Formats: sequence, C-alpha cells, structure tokens
Amino acid sequence: MVCEKDPALKNRCHIRYMHLFSTIKYKVSISVSNALGHNATAITFDEFTIVKPDPPENVVARPVPSNPRRLEVTWQTPSTWPDPESFPLKFFLRYRPLILDQWQHVSALPCPDP
Repeated sequence: MVCEKDPALKNRCHIRYMHLFSTIKYKVSISVSNALGHNATAITFDEFTIVKPDPPENVVARPVPSNPRRLEVTWQTPSTWPDPESFPLKFFLRYRPLILDQWQHVSALPCPDP
C-alpha cells in the first residue's frame, strides 16, 4: 500500500486500495528524523472501528390517514454508502414524546428504498 501525500494539507496522506469491509487489522507507523535524532509511533486499527455510515437521508414522518395516532416514517440509505446491496445497513428507529425522557425502540428494519 502507498500513502499518497495530500497536496493541500500538511502532515496528511491518503491510503488507497485498502481491503474495504474486511476484517483485516492495519498497522500504521509514522516516523520522524532530523539532526537531533529519530522517533516513531504506531497505531493498529481495523476499519470497523473507524468507518461509520452517515445517517439516513430524506427522513420524513407523515400521519397515517386511517389512524390519526400513527405515523409512517420513511428514509433512504445515505448516498455516501458505497454499495448498499453488497453491504446492507440495518436501521434502528426510536421515538419519544418530547415531554418524556424514555425512548421507545422499534426492531431492526430493512431499508425502505424501492
């Protein structure tokens, strides 16, 4: 793998062609040296601890015409998610009246995209 230097920002580079959505752990080592000496630091990570999806888009709540005490909530997968068919997201809905502190949870839901 190669870390390509960011031309706009100092002290930053971009690693291309990582094995996306794998369980591989990565180790990154950064070193510095000058006339006074040399030092290095390393971090280990897996992408599942740092890659998170953006929130759902176009979230809309509408009253159900035949039942005024119910709402229909619709949303779309974030447009930034690379491949929703190969890497589907699970959505969790919770709600509460503003006057209460306790949330109600709805089970994991598939995305309602067409």
